[in-house]
Amino acid sequence: MRKFNLILCLMLIAFSGAYSQYVKIGVSSVKSDNMDMQQQMEATMKSMKMETYAASDKIRTDINMMGGMVMMTTYSYPDKEDFVMYMDMMGTKTKVVPSAEEIKSITEENKKKSGDYKITEVPGDTKTILGFKCQKYNIASPEIQVSMYITKDIKIKANRIQGMEGLKIEGYPLEYTIDANGTKITFTAEKFEKTFDPAKLNPPTGNYKEVNFTDFKKQMPGM
Repeated sequence: MRKFNLILCLMLIAFSGAYSQYVKIGVSSVKSDNMDMQQQMEATMKSMKMETYAASDKIRTDINMMGGMVMMTTYSYPDKEDFVMYMDMMGTKTKVVPSAEEIKSITEENKKKSGDYKITEVPGDTKTILGFKCQKYNIASPEIQVSMYITKDIKIKANRIQGMEGLKIEGYPLEYTIDANGTKITFTAEKFEKTFDPAKLNPPTGNYKEVNFTDFKKQMPGM
């Protein structure tokens, strides 16, 4: 469960944007070979929603879990490796600001691992999601399998997935399934808009305790 949560977290925070666009994605399916794991995933992930606000200079991604009991807001930048994350877990607020050294270490480690991943187009396997035609791609590694339905008609880059920087993905995934350790979770886009209120890019309000990424990992199970 911890390993799956880490992979999931890294997948979610990594998409980067280039235009003012909004995408809302929800969990459409959760399956596990283990019944206890199935129940845990259903309880923690099934109601999860992810909203991405992509502008030219920054991208805000909001993740709402367990009916708002856990909220995560991540800011990433199209032309930079760094990010800032706000975590609110049942009222405990943490702002994660990685140091330059941490960003360098994370980037170097993930680039080394990227050689383990292989991306393959699945000819003839397409799907229409929110009116966009999407082509299926599979991403494989020894530890995780990911299938994506990608559209080239949404101008949000998705070629900087954490841990898979060596891969080049043209287009944006409107549906993707993560398969790790016998557990599968599928995310499907529920809404797309060409514009959004610029105020959505403002940081969350409240008293957030600032920590670096190393200290944050110590606090979080699965990190």
